[in-house]
Amino acid sequence: MEALLEKVDEYILTADYDGKINFANSKFLDKFKYKECELYKLNINEILTNNSLEIDKIPIDKNGINKELEFITKNDKKIKLDSKLFIDEFKSKKCLFIVSKDINDSILTKEYMELLLDNLYLGTYIKDDSGKYIYANKTLANFLGKTQEEMIGRYDHEIFPSNISDSFIKMDKVVKESKVAKLYDEEININGKDRWYEHYKSPIYDENNNLKYIMGISKDIQLQKIVKDNIFKKYSKVIDENNNSNFDIYNTLNDISNNIIESTNAKGLNINLYNKDTLEFETSIKLKNAAKVLARVDKIKISKDNEKAILDGKTFRGLKGINKLITKTDIEEIDVDMESRDGIKYACVYPMIVKNELIGTLAMSYSEKEAPKYNQDTLFEEIAERLAMLIKNYRLSTELKLENQKRKELEEELSLYLDVSVDLKSIANIDGYAIKVNDSWERILGWSEEEIKTMHYSDFIHPDDIDILENLYDPDCIEEEIKHLAIRFLCKDSSYRWIELSSKYVKDKNIFIFTGIDITKRKEVEEEKKKLEEAIQLESIRNEFLGNISHEFKTPLNIILGIVQLINKNIDLDNINKENLIRHVGIMKQNSYRLLRLVNNLIDISRIDIGYYNLQLSNYDMVKVIKDITLSISEYVKHKKINLSFNTDLEEVILACDADKMERVMLNLLSNAIKYTDDNGDIHVSLNKVNEDIVVSVKDNGVGIPKDKLKIIFDRFGQVNDILSRRCEGSGIGLSIVKSIVEMHGGKIEVFSEIGKGTEFVFNIPIKILKEENVILKCENRDYHVEKCNIEFSDIYSI
Repeated sequence: MEALLEKVDEYILTADYDGKINFANSKFLDKFKYKECELYKLNINEILTNNSLEIDKIPIDKNGINKELEFITKNDKKIKLDSKLFIDEFKSKKCLFIVSKDINDSILTKEYMELLLDNLYLGTYIKDDSGKYIYANKTLANFLGKTQEEMIGRYDHEIFPSNISDSFIKMDKVVKESKVAKLYDEEININGKDRWYEHYKSPIYDENNNLKYIMGISKDIQLQKIVKDNIFKKYSKVIDENNNSNFDIYNTLNDISNNIIESTNAKGLNINLYNKDTLEFETSIKLKNAAKVLARVDKIKISKDNEKAILDGKTFRGLKGINKLITKTDIEEIDVDMESRDGIKYACVYPMIVKNELIGTLAMSYSEKEAPKYNQDTLFEEIAERLAMLIKNYRLSTELKLENQKRKELEEELSLYLDVSVDLKSIANIDGYAIKVNDSWERILGWSEEEIKTMHYSDFIHPDDIDILENLYDPDCIEEEIKHLAIRFLCKDSSYRWIELSSKYVKDKNIFIFTGIDITKRKEVEEEKKKLEEAIQLESIRNEFLGNISHEFKTPLNIILGIVQLINKNIDLDNINKENLIRHVGIMKQNSYRLLRLVNNLIDISRIDIGYYNLQLSNYDMVKVIKDITLSISEYVKHKKINLSFNTDLEEVILACDADKMERVMLNLLSNAIKYTDDNGDIHVSLNKVNEDIVVSVKDNGVGIPKDKLKIIFDRFGQVNDILSRRCEGSGIGLSIVKSIVEMHGGKIEVFSEIGKGTEFVFNIPIKILKEENVILKCENRDYHVEKCNIEFSDIYSI
């Protein structure tokens, strides 16, 4: 009804009983400069000057009342119109109709109204109360395959077959009895062809509320039905059909295309499907005239720019004259002489696009006689969009079907591979449970597949190896790269077997794939080999130690023997010189200290091994012990021009220790620092308190220790320098004794070093005090202290 009201020449306005405006035709909106959204918010009295229109006093009949009304435009301009006010049905409820025209305008003639209605794309008619047609426009007559003369003045049963006339009469009766307009769809067979129409019928009453006319409007909705009942249904079923049978997209598109041609009377139709990989349109469907024009065309090449232009809507779409749409230079294979031969005057093209993806194009051609009488681009764009969705859905479902088939085949192959494989194969979920294992697991471990599937990996992994798999399954550490692991698995007989696993995390499946081999025999061989290598290395160390000890013994003995022989010779020659004698005695004394030092170390090592190396603990001021022993060697460092310093913020720290052995620790660390620090170098000794420990540091800026030697520096008989090329003498067992002494005090010693920058030894001693013990302020007499220094430093200066 709204469409009809849009075609009349009057200004039409409707409002409900409360006065709220609910419709205005375009002519009224243009006249008064309103937009629909603005006007439909207003009350009828808000746009009238008198503001006193009383709707409830307007008679309920089609004659209504005639009245001159003064309206207010959006720009506050006042306009008077001759108006007719009456109450009638609108959108299934009683409403006020105001039909207005400019004052003094001439009344529309019958001929003018007929001309207007004959040019509508809607079929319109009027019947009297008996059902006789008193008017039918040309569009309706064409819909029904009749002429106006065959319809006007006759009844339905005189014009149409009984199946059509009975339906029309039945709906007239419904409208008469209900006194309410009726909108419904109906399929009518005209000349052997079924076609869908939308009908609107409304009763019209005289001033006495007696039925006077039945006004009707009919609309051809065949194309809309194709969209809804043909394309939509196939779209919704395409997945099921594709999965359950050999679905043929070509036959589907061909059926839809034939229905479109039949509904539009198009002379030709073609559907081109786009291949984005090759940038080509493939002419999949070619019907009627299109089959002739495109007889030699299978593919149409375009550029990436052409594709973008189509997607951006910059290429032609819609209906256009054929002579403006294509020329002979476009595509040589296209027959462009169809205009003169087949009477083609128009063509239309609609791109098929889904989510900015070009699927193809829908194109049709028309003769001048059969060309659309009004613009149907919106409908055909919807058809193209639905076809695109149908094709896209088919492609996706086909890809899904192929993917499922490949996956099924792969799973079958994998299952077969797992079953026949000699090696271990398994698939596990992200939670650490096996999903599938091959038979080799049962053969090697003894557990059945069902038993393994119920066990978490932590249930049959050696406790010492759990961390390896926990790191593998850690969500923050999971990677898709292949990882290699060696893990001990628990067998059903409670033994363990070594398995070398390769793991691969598959992200999209959220699973782990494992392959493995039993390397228990290899591990046993490696263990035996390791033991043999350790035995060989131990023997090598023993031999090296014996060589080193032999050197350490022989060197001072040879020196002493040489001095003795020299002195004897001088006695025989009566050539005794006091200065020389004193010097020779000093050399013998120093080398005697070296021998004594070596013997003491060997004895101490042996006592440590058998557990007879005991501490004589007493309460000492540790600050004084460390400070005194450090400053007591100042005379020794002067010979090498080394700067020695002691630093602490503590005045006194009393703890239980063996002062004699702590001095030995310090003397050993200081002698090492002196040995490996060049002239004018620095040695710093510091003492601090950290929590409940005393921490002592001996740091030099000497030659430093290689990183690979730091691990063996405290090993017994271990030396940084090779015994044949070392720069200083020494058996290499001093630091091992130092470590033992520190640990016997409950402490720990560490070394930090860098080649060319020096070395730092750091040890800590817990602060513990012996109850009921006095503090010993003096450790020993000075002579004894000097004697200890002479012994410890006896190998620093070469003879």
